Amino acid sequence: MSSLRPALAVLTVAIAVLSLPAVPAAGQGFIVVETQVVVTPEPVRPPSADRVIPPPRQAQFPLEVKNQVVTCAIRDTVATTRVEQVFHNRNARPIEGTYMLPLPETASVQRFSLWMDGKEVKGELLDADKARQTYEEIVRRTRDPGLLEYVGGRLYRARVFPIPANGDVRIALEYTETLTVSAGLGTYRYGLNTQKHSLSPVQDVTITVDIASQLPIKSVFCPSHPATVSRPGEKQARVGFEARQMAPDRDFVVHFLMSEAEFGLSLLTYRPPGEDGYFLARLAPPFTVRGGQVLAKDVCFVMDTSGSMAGDKIAQARKALAYCISSLHKEDRFNLITFATDVRPFRGSLIEATPENLAAARAEVEKIEAAGGTSIDEALKTALQTDAPRSGDRPFMIIFITDGEPTVGERDPDRILANVKQANQGKSRIFVCGVGHDLNTRLLDRLADDNRGAREYITEKEDIEVKVSSLFAKLSNPVLSDIELKFTGADTYDVYPKTWPDLFHGSELTVIGRYRRAGNHGITLTGRRGRESMTWRFDGAFGESTSGSDFLPRLWATRKIGYLMDEIRLHGETRELKDEIVSLARRHAIITPYTSYLVIEDTPGNVPGSPVAGAPLQRMLREDRSFERSELRGRFGGGFGYGGQGAYKGDRAVEASKEAYALRGGDALAARAPAARAGQASPADRLDPEALDEGVAGKPAGQFRQQIRQLAGKTFYLDQGRWIDSQFDGKTETRKIKAFSDEYFALLKQNAALGKYLSLGERIIVVLNGTAYEIQ
Repeated sequence: MSSLRPALAVLTVAIAVLSLPAVPAAGQGFIVVETQVVVTPEPVRPPSADRVIPPPRQAQFPLEVKNQVVTCAIRDTVATTRVEQVFHNRNARPIEGTYMLPLPETASVQRFSLWMDGKEVKGELLDADKARQTYEEIVRRTRDPGLLEYVGGRLYRARVFPIPANGDVRIALEYTETLTVSAGLGTYRYGLNTQKHSLSPVQDVTITVDIASQLPIKSVFCPSHPATVSRPGEKQARVGFEARQMAPDRDFVVHFLMSEAEFGLSLLTYRPPGEDGYFLARLAPPFTVRGGQVLAKDVCFVMDTSGSMAGDKIAQARKALAYCISSLHKEDRFNLITFATDVRPFRGSLIEATPENLAAARAEVEKIEAAGGTSIDEALKTALQTDAPRSGDRPFMIIFITDGEPTVGERDPDRILANVKQANQGKSRIFVCGVGHDLNTRLLDRLADDNRGAREYITEKEDIEVKVSSLFAKLSNPVLSDIELKFTGADTYDVYPKTWPDLFHGSELTVIGRYRRAGNHGITLTGRRGRESMTWRFDGAFGESTSGSDFLPRLWATRKIGYLMDEIRLHGETRELKDEIVSLARRHAIITPYTSYLVIEDTPGNVPGSPVAGAPLQRMLREDRSFERSELRGRFGGGFGYGGQGAYKGDRAVEASKEAYALRGGDALAARAPAARAGQASPADRLDPEALDEGVAGKPAGQFRQQIRQLAGKTFYLDQGRWIDSQFDGKTETRKIKAFSDEYFALLKQNAALGKYLSLGERIIVVLNGTAYEIQ
């Protein structure tokens, strides 16, 4: 029997991380396992027929992370994180390893302790130079480039022994860090990006982040994962995330904005080398309504009572209207219009929200019955006429609830839109609630978009009362209307949304776009509060180099694709729009009706880093030429566009509208109203790019993580055993470098940003500053 060579297996352990905007995303802990299999040679004996030759000894299995529980308490700018993890050793003998925790250069750890099975484990802190040497030694010895992303910072290490055979070991650690806060914006990052080192998904992951501040917390959002955000109070917040069988492919990030100013503005930027930058601005008004700050509003509820609303629909709608009426403030004015074949106003004009008027309106709601046709045109014109006697010092909103398309009076959608435009000289907002799927989505979407409102679709299985009540709760306390946001000096472009919605207490305005000029530039917010014009000015730092917000390129692309899809769906398809969607989808790995992933079996050739040839690049994310005969055609019509009226009706049309609206972030504008806060994450809270593009083509993106990776603002495809940058077009000047050579490590020292990309594997092509580096 031949002796076995010593082996090293590296497993990244998800450990809480300290991340600063200008520091590479380091901080993940990992265990290096050095196993020397000692074999006692057997005496040399001649072979015999009755002798059974034992099978060769199997290779060592890497450790598996069974579960992890992370709790973090942030008090102002000090974060204390406790991590509990259970590792499983699948091998038949105990093993020994070294636990390592990378730390950025600027990390300020006030306390650090590591415990294993109830015993404290002592360790040492290495400076940056010693840490780099340690990492490079391991990379050279194991030929595992996964460690390269940690090069450039300090290192904490400690011996871990024993890890029992076929058993578990529990590690608990706690550390305190000081977070850097810039312009009131703090960032907490937990190193959860362990996928490239772990063969198995983590069975259970639970993360809880509690934030408390002496200053009001304006905004809290988790851009990396679909986490829930709850707000017990103006100065408190809790972020929660749970998952099972999770492939940990990105760090867990929480941003929070603290400010005493009336409006808080947070600005995140990311600028890839050699490219224009990306920015995300979030504007947050006061979270709670303080004394004297309630802005009076005018509201007209317009409800469809046609025969199709009979049964449970009308009963739920009555309850929803009763809730909305009871939620009006004493400063408000309102009216109620029901319509079927005829239009029936509760009053001829807006009336005060006195106890007597509210009681009379609720009594009227109880009498509502469903019967007749659907006179949408006349109902909307009547509602807009009630706007006439208003004084102009308050916003006017129409809450429009319908479950059908026009069947009485004017039936042509374009004429109805034109009539509403002519009648809406006062720029009233129209918020649409579509019930079921027997309605015209193009008409309803245009009503909302053209009149600076929002759209909400309620499926047959959803509760009308809950949906409508939640929407009105978001709209109950207006703060600012007729908003304009201007960026001076940054030379911004491709900014979304195209028009700014009104702001309400507990909501946020989320703006994402591109910029050409880095530096400190001005941001001006203007709007109206009643009759008064208001102006606020902020300073924003548009970064010159890369930062920690590397999720922005894909999020921006997702938003733009959403707008392009809506443009095609509402106005018709053009080759230019289609090509732009395909180009963005390929570069950022976003599933759309025009692109689809090819399902590839999990063969050795498709495992990242495998030397066996994988699937060709052009098959990974392609233009879906089967669109015309697929179910997507039924959902979106003839290429989304003017495929006849049938293109805008039915459950598929409703889903198409909802998907496009989610992609463009439309429902992020009314984020955290009190009725919607309890345990529910809105798109504004999570801003999760992957969650937004999953399921658009009926194919979950999670199935393809082994072939496609998003890393530090770039997308890589596995092609013939190589990871290839989506920006590589075959024409770019290419510099070839042998993996793990002196030139390889010299390049890494010259350009630390390459470390993240080179950590993907031994064979990779990455484009940086106009040069393609091919690692062979």
